Amino acid sequence: MFGFDLFKNRVSFGSAAALCFVVGTCVTTISNTPAVAASAAPVPSSSSLGISVDAKGWIRYNTGLVGASGLSNALTTTVKGAPGVGGACVFSSPISSTPATAGYSEETAFNPKTCQETVESGTLNAVGRVKLAAAAQSSSEVGPVTTVSSSPSPQTSRVAAAAPAITYAGTSAFEKIAYIDPLGITISSLTANLNWHWYNAAQIQEANGGAVSYKFVWDGWSTPGVGQTWYGYPGVPSYTEYSVTQTFTNTDFEKLLIKLMGSAAVAICGGTKAPAVFYLNPMVKGVPNGYYYVGHNNSATGGCSDLVHFNENHGNGSSG
Repeated sequence: MFGFDLFKNRVSFGSAAALCFVVGTCVTTISNTPAVAASAAPVPSSSSLGISVDAKGWIRYNTGLVGASGLSNALTTTVKGAPGVGGACVFSSPISSTPATAGYSEETAFNPKTCQETVESGTLNAVGRVKLAAAAQSSSEVGPVTTVSSSPSPQTSRVAAAAPAITYAGTSAFEKIAYIDPLGITISSLTANLNWHWYNAAQIQEANGGAVSYKFVWDGWSTPGVGQTWYGYPGVPSYTEYSVTQTFTNTDFEKLLIKLMGSAAVAICGGTKAPAVFYLNPMVKGVPNGYYYVGHNNSATGGCSDLVHFNENHGNGSSG
């Protein structure tokens, strides 16, 4: 349909706070510009389903949950990835190296020909918070939510409160990542919620975490349980880190798009009939002064998965 092999698998490993690209640790090239509307004229596409493709091969996702109007200090970042195994385009970074503040980011375009993506990021403003809350409410009405919790083991006993030199404090933070389909529907999401306490701004005293998993109810999903991993405390009391993982496999996604789009979907998706597989791995790290750091690993592979885009949200408190 478009004269070239548009859609290949992609894998990304990102730090939300640093827009997943810490210098010296990523195979990326970054160009930062103020967020503006795409200027390239689209070629025949599926814009009615929130997707357009321009002459240079950029797949543009026009169904963002928030958009530039919902962000303060909006910034568009262009990222150059590296070819991976099986034709995947790989973007990689560890958990953020600088403390995070509340933020939101969303993939707005992907180019499998050049192995690049664009990400729009910023701080949610009043408009953005309303849009995101509305999207969350809509999703909660059409899909099951699963919650699991855990703590690092063994927890240590809290120092006696009577000791006058001991002062306690605590806080919480979250990292939430999701995939959005061409209709603007959240089809899968996973959240890592971390709570931690410390004393004398020096050592973690206790920690606990909870994961919230969501999948769209109308699709043919299969998912294993949520994996939960702890790092740092109690073995290393200078920090605590909570990482959760889950893989979502969907056998209906390509069939649904073909039903909606007909031969266009066959041309776009390649007719692989392979299940769409989405891997989500958000993580949160807390330290004794109350700062937190966030990151994520994620991948989308299989039938029509390049028509799905990624978003991320993090901040103090908890989310679902």
